[in-house]
Amino acid sequence: EEDFKELSLKKVQAALQKLRSSDFASRGLLLYSASDDGSLREWSHSGELLRSFAGVEGVQCVQVTDDYIIGGDSSGLMRIWSRSSGEIFKDVKVATRYVKSILVSGEHVFTGDYCNLVQQWLLATGELQAQFKGHKAGVISMAMAGNVLVAGGGDGHVLLFDQSKEEEVVDGIRVLEAVES
Repeated sequence: EEDFKELSLKKVQAALQKLRSSDFASRGLLLYSASDDGSLREWSHSGELLRSFAGVEGVQCVQVTDDYIIGGDSSGLMRIWSRSSGEIFKDVKVATRYVKSILVSGEHVFTGDYCNLVQQWLLATGELQAQFKGHKAGVISMAMAGNVLVAGGGDGHVLLFDQSKEEEVVDGIRVLEAVES
């Protein structure tokens, strides 16, 4: 473990010029990194590069589950890879530009983008389930607390979206506005 803290992080840092995001997989103690050069990489706990995953444009964010590795890129694409095989499972066009944040919660993937939206997708199919509106600048971070989605934006605001609230449905898609404080 000491090796990982010292030597391995230096190896990872040297290999990545513009690190955008990282995530740990608890199973196997692996680190996943996303970077502007379009790469998404898997690292061992000792800092050894295990494999790289094909990216489209600059990979902005990454989230890992037991079964999938999910990356968002600067072209607005969410790419899902099989964690076991490394093969592309699904590509989903999320936005016209920059997917900056990804959050997995249960069977859903939430994306935050520079179109000022948070969107909820069904992980298995890539089907859009809901849109969360209210930010005036790109969504750059997200967290889930029970039924409440917390989204931080480039506008300096943190917005809360209560998923148990009644919402508007437009063309079969739920549309939620931020909770008034």
